Amino acid sequence: MKKLLLATLLMSSSAFANNSALTAEFTAGYIPMQDVKLKVLGSSSATLENDGYFFRAALNDGKFRAFGSMQQVEGDTCGGTCISHEVTETRGGLAFTALDNGQLKLVPRVEYVTLEVTVNGDGGDTNGVALGGDATLTLAPNLNIFGGASYVKLDDYKGPELIFGATLKTEVVNFVVEGRHVKLKDSANDLEFTSNELKLGLQKSFDF
Repeated sequence: MKKLLLATLLMSSSAFANNSALTAEFTAGYIPMQDVKLKVLGSSSATLENDGYFFRAALNDGKFRAFGSMQQVEGDTCGGTCISHEVTETRGGLAFTALDNGQLKLVPRVEYVTLEVTVNGDGGDTNGVALGGDATLTLAPNLNIFGGASYVKLDDYKGPELIFGATLKTEVVNFVVEGRHVKLKDSANDLEFTSNELKLGLQKSFDF
């Protein structure tokens, strides 16, 4: 995970070569709810309930943005027997500001994604890309709402990812609440992966 974040930030060095002021942004917080549904189409399904934490870092010069993130959630599901499960996701990507009129900001982005799922100690990972964009609307000097949409392809799984949230700004830290919905299908094997989650975080920026 550390190598992924460092590689993403280093890849962006040429984009920030215009000597503009840089902003480093850090966000960390709690994931109180992530419901993951694994389904064999036309057959059985299982729902895994998790909670955990997340961390994000970004470097921004006002036009270009390099970022990385990591989140890990885990839980136990009991039916006839109990199983322990853990989902770890890492991302690294680049984005640029296509529009910023002071109230509305539109930002296309591309990301490399790694997803690792472990059940009762046995796990496997899948890798791929996410292509999408984000929109941020300023409702008040201290309040933004934002949304994002992506097309995600992880090996044989592919499908949409939707994000919606809000940021409340203060002089000390910013408070972030975010919801995310992901639905990926492996049509060749009739498999479906659906995730709904809620994030609560604190955000801090530094200019240099």
